[in-house]
Amino acid sequence: MLSLMVGVPTLVHIALVWLPTLVSVVLSFTKWDGIGGFSSIQWIGLGNYKEMFTVSPTFWPAVEHNFIWLAFFVVLPTPFGVFLAYQLDKNIRGTKFYQSVIFLPVVISAAVTGFIWETIYNPDNGLVNSLIGANKPNSLSSTGWATRT
Repeated sequence: MLSLMVGVPTLVHIALVWLPTLVSVVLSFTKWDGIGGFSSIQWIGLGNYKEMFTVSPTFWPAVEHNFIWLAFFVVLPTPFGVFLAYQLDKNIRGTKFYQSVIFLPVVISAAVTGFIWETIYNPDNGLVNSLIGANKPNSLSSTGWATRT
Protein backbone atom coordinates (compact mmCIF):
# COMPACT_ATOMS: atom_id res chain seq x y z
CA MET A 1 0.00 0.00 0.00
CA LEU A 2 2.86 2.37 0.83
CA SER A 3 4.52 1.69 -2.52
CA LEU A 4 1.24 2.55 -4.25
CA MET A 5 0.85 5.79 -2.29
CA VAL A 6 4.44 6.82 -2.98
CA GLY A 7 4.81 5.26 -6.43
CA VAL A 8 1.81 6.79 -8.18
CA PRO A 9 2.64 10.43 -7.28
CA THR A 10 6.28 9.77 -8.13
CA LEU A 11 5.36 8.39 -11.56
CA VAL A 12 3.00 11.31 -12.21
CA HIS A 13 5.73 13.77 -11.16
CA ILE A 14 8.28 12.09 -13.43
CA ALA A 15 5.84 12.01 -16.35
CA LEU A 16 4.64 15.61 -16.00
CA VAL A 17 7.81 17.38 -14.79
CA TRP A 18 11.03 15.47 -15.47
CA LEU A 19 10.28 13.96 -18.88
CA PRO A 20 9.15 17.27 -20.47
CA THR A 21 12.17 18.99 -18.94
CA LEU A 22 14.60 16.43 -20.30
CA VAL A 23 12.93 16.51 -23.74
CA SER A 24 13.21 20.32 -23.74
CA VAL A 25 16.91 20.13 -22.92
CA VAL A 26 17.49 17.58 -25.71
CA LEU A 27 15.47 19.66 -28.18
CA SER A 28 17.55 22.74 -27.30
CA PHE A 29 20.44 21.09 -29.16
CA THR A 30 18.37 20.69 -32.35
CA LYS A 31 16.87 22.81 -35.10
CA TRP A 32 13.17 22.04 -35.16
CA ASP A 33 10.15 24.30 -35.39
CA GLY A 34 7.73 21.69 -34.07
CA ILE A 35 6.13 21.13 -37.46
CA GLY A 36 6.77 18.19 -39.76
CA GLY A 37 7.15 15.33 -37.33
CA PHE A 38 10.22 13.94 -35.64
CA SER A 39 11.93 13.14 -38.93
CA SER A 40 12.49 16.86 -39.59
CA ILE A 41 14.59 17.33 -36.43
CA GLN A 42 18.18 18.35 -37.22
CA TRP A 43 20.92 18.03 -34.61
CA ILE A 44 22.96 21.27 -34.41
CA GLY A 45 24.71 20.82 -31.07
CA LEU A 46 25.55 24.08 -29.28
CA GLY A 47 24.44 26.29 -32.20
CA ASN A 48 21.32 27.55 -30.45
CA TYR A 49 23.32 28.48 -27.36
CA LYS A 50 26.02 30.19 -29.42
CA GLU A 51 23.36 32.25 -31.20
CA MET A 52 21.62 33.07 -27.93
CA PHE A 53 24.79 34.31 -26.21
CA THR A 54 26.17 36.26 -29.18
CA VAL A 55 23.44 37.31 -31.61
CA SER A 56 20.16 37.49 -29.69
CA PRO A 57 19.50 41.10 -28.61
CA THR A 58 16.96 40.16 -25.94
CA PHE A 59 19.00 37.58 -24.00
CA TRP A 60 21.20 39.80 -21.83
CA PRO A 61 18.40 42.24 -20.87
CA ALA A 62 16.31 39.20 -19.89
CA VAL A 63 19.14 37.94 -17.66
CA GLU A 64 19.39 41.38 -16.08
CA HIS A 65 15.64 41.48 -15.42
CA ASN A 66 15.78 38.03 -13.84
CA PHE A 67 18.46 39.22 -11.41
CA ILE A 68 16.29 42.21 -10.51
CA TRP A 69 13.37 39.85 -9.81
CA LEU A 70 15.70 37.66 -7.75
CA ALA A 71 16.78 40.65 -5.67
CA PHE A 72 13.27 41.92 -4.99
CA PHE A 73 11.51 38.60 -4.38
CA VAL A 74 14.17 36.41 -2.79
CA VAL A 75 17.04 38.42 -1.35
CA LEU A 76 15.12 41.35 0.18
CA PRO A 77 12.05 39.59 1.65
CA THR A 78 14.09 37.02 3.58
CA PRO A 79 15.99 39.47 5.81
CA PHE A 80 12.85 41.58 6.14
CA GLY A 81 10.88 38.50 7.25
CA VAL A 82 13.56 37.61 9.80
CA PHE A 83 13.47 41.20 11.08
CA LEU A 84 9.66 41.07 11.47
CA ALA A 85 9.87 37.70 13.22
CA TYR A 86 12.44 39.12 15.62
CA GLN A 87 10.24 42.16 16.31
CA LEU A 88 7.18 39.98 16.92
CA ASP A 89 9.13 37.83 19.35
CA LYS A 90 9.73 40.82 21.61
CA ASN A 91 7.20 41.70 24.28
CA ILE A 92 6.02 44.96 22.77
CA ARG A 93 2.52 46.37 22.76
CA GLY A 94 0.33 44.95 19.98
CA THR A 95 2.48 41.87 19.35
CA LYS A 96 -0.43 39.43 19.74
CA PHE A 97 -2.55 41.45 17.31
CA TYR A 98 0.17 41.44 14.65
CA GLN A 99 0.83 37.74 15.18
CA SER A 100 -2.87 37.07 14.66
CA VAL A 101 -2.96 39.17 11.50
CA ILE A 102 0.10 37.41 10.08
CA PHE A 103 -1.08 33.87 10.88
CA LEU A 104 -4.77 34.42 10.05
CA PRO A 105 -4.38 33.46 6.36
CA VAL A 106 -2.76 30.18 7.39
CA VAL A 107 -5.59 29.33 9.79
CA ILE A 108 -8.32 30.43 7.39
CA SER A 109 -6.79 28.39 4.61
CA ALA A 110 -6.91 25.20 6.70
CA ALA A 111 -10.44 25.98 7.87
CA VAL A 112 -11.68 26.57 4.32
CA THR A 113 -9.99 23.38 3.11
CA GLY A 114 -11.61 21.44 5.95
CA PHE A 115 -15.00 22.93 5.13
CA ILE A 116 -14.68 21.95 1.48
CA TRP A 117 -13.77 18.35 2.33
CA GLU A 118 -16.58 18.25 4.88
CA THR A 119 -19.10 19.26 2.24
CA ILE A 120 -17.73 16.68 -0.18
CA TYR A 121 -17.89 13.80 2.33
CA ASN A 122 -21.00 14.87 4.24
CA PRO A 123 -23.08 11.70 4.76
CA ASP A 124 -26.43 13.50 4.38
CA ASN A 125 -25.94 15.69 1.32
CA GLY A 126 -22.27 15.45 0.36
CA LEU A 127 -21.02 15.40 -3.21
CA VAL A 128 -19.68 11.84 -3.09
CA ASN A 129 -22.89 10.34 -1.74
CA SER A 130 -24.93 12.39 -4.20
CA LEU A 131 -22.88 11.09 -7.12
CA ILE A 132 -23.17 7.44 -6.13
CA GLY A 133 -26.80 7.81 -5.01
CA ALA A 134 -26.05 6.66 -1.48
CA ASN A 135 -27.81 9.52 0.29
CA LYS A 136 -31.32 8.26 -0.47
CA PRO A 137 -33.22 6.80 2.52
CA ASN A 138 -32.87 3.05 2.76
CA SER A 139 -35.11 0.71 4.68
CA LEU A 140 -32.03 -1.17 5.91
CA SER A 141 -30.52 1.90 7.49
CA SER A 142 -31.95 4.24 10.05
CA THR A 143 -29.54 7.01 9.14
CA GLY A 144 -30.56 7.21 5.48
CA TRP A 145 -27.09 7.16 3.99
CA ALA A 146 -26.16 3.52 3.64
CA THR A 147 -24.59 2.54 0.35
CA ARG A 148 -26.50 0.64 -2.30
CA THR A 149 -26.33 -3.11 -2.37
